Amino acid sequence: MKKLCLEHGISPLGQLLYPEQFIDDRKDVFFYQSDTNQYIPRAILIDLEPRVIDVIQRSDYMNFYNPENIW
Repeated sequence: MKKLCLEHGISPLGQLLYPEQFIDDRKDVFFYQSDTNQYIPRAILIDLEPRVIDVIQRSDYMNFYNPENIW
């Protein structure tokens, strides 16, 4: 997820970092833009091993995911 966000100029909170730089970018392929202009991943496949979940929940991207979808 980190790599996709960097490639499309999206912060760990789902906000566009540099709107003028990524104006013609096709973010809609990977992300859905909510009514609050937050970019939300369309689909993510994650290893549900407890260690992986712990790393995600402690990372910079912890607020990027809906907690109801992690467990």
